[in-house]
Amino acid sequence: MFSINELSLNQHLPLSAIVVTSVISATTQRNNQLNENLTILLEINLKLTNINHKLNTTVKNLTVQFDKLNKSCAALKRNNLTEKMQDMENDCYKVYAAYFYQKTWDEAQADCKGKMSELAVINNEREKRSLWCQEYISEKSQALEEHNGYWIGLRVVHGKWMWVDGSNLTDISWIRRATPPEGHCAISVQNQGLKSVSCGDRHAWICEKKALSLTPRND
Repeated sequence: MFSINELSLNQHLPLSAIVVTSVISATTQRNNQLNENLTILLEINLKLTNINHKLNTTVKNLTVQFDKLNKSCAALKRNNLTEKMQDMENDCYKVYAAYFYQKTWDEAQADCKGKMSELAVINNEREKRSLWCQEYISEKSQALEEHNGYWIGLRVVHGKWMWVDGSNLTDISWIRRATPPEGHCAISVQNQGLKSVSCGDRHAWICEKKALSLTPRND
């Protein structure tokens, strides 16, 4: 016969097994859920990492583009010259003036030649008055402050004032400094006429291009 203790143990074994089984099952389910959650979180983290990488790449590209735009704007500020044209008889004048982009006389003349022209030659009194009285000359002269004045095609060559077309300055009264020092060139200054300054100074400049004239053929 079974003792009382043995009967009691046999009665409790099935209940203990059920409890243990239930605990194991719940733990397994919880672990599975945790694993699923971990997998989802890892996928989200991977996606966020990829997005972050793409954003960093976009930022780098935008930074490069922004730098290029800044450089382009700076270049345009240096090189964007204000141009105005005036037709006078058979000549075309262009004024090149930008505060941050002045040139020496030689540089200005080279720029004009690159545009199939030369620094302006004032070869008669009418042109002299007209050139000084242009409204854009007045506007530019005021804007340029201490850098006012425009290079024209007049400089000292072997002790004489000479135009770039090879002709001499015949009317010395046109320029304030009649005794020409070597290394000096002339600028046109608003309300001051022509002024002698060092050719190495930097100023705005005026190019002159002869207009093409068509002569009819006589057959």
